[in-house]
Amino acid sequence: MSTRPWSRREAVLALSAGTLGLAFPGLWACGRSTEVKPPSIAFDQDQCDWCRMTIDDPRLAAAFVPASGRALRFGEPGCLLAWLAQRRAVEGAAFVAAQEDGGWLAAGSARFGRAVVRTPMRFDIAAWRGSPEAAGEWLTWARLVEEGAPRANRG
Repeated sequence: MSTRPWSRREAVLALSAGTLGLAFPGLWACGRSTEVKPPSIAFDQDQCDWCRMTIDDPRLAAAFVPASGRALRFGEPGCLLAWLAQRRAVEGAAFVAAQEDGGWLAAGSARFGRAVVRTPMRFDIAAWRGSPEAAGEWLTWARLVEEGAPRANRG
């Protein structure tokens, strides 16, 4: 390491870089991988980004975090599927709430039951972490996205 003093130019550049880092901490994160997390939902206050109904059931909520832009909140997985059906090219991460405890899980790792739980918008699609005992049709997220949501022309 050199012991020579910094020139004025080097000192100004170093201070500018430090100031930018404090003002815009996201600049330092460039190139680092960041884990995508679902947004928080204010139940009984936030509206579904598809149907505009108030999101009131923590065990039915869904979310989508696009690669760029604002995170979206949905009242149930069917609303998210309907939204995605009109935006096939959108990239991002989908999350659903588990029926067991209302906790978030990546949609790709959930098991989905159709016609097992009655939902407000009557898509009647709900997510589980594990293997539920209830009878019904069990699907993966990939299959649901491929099929699209019933009545997906609303919104």
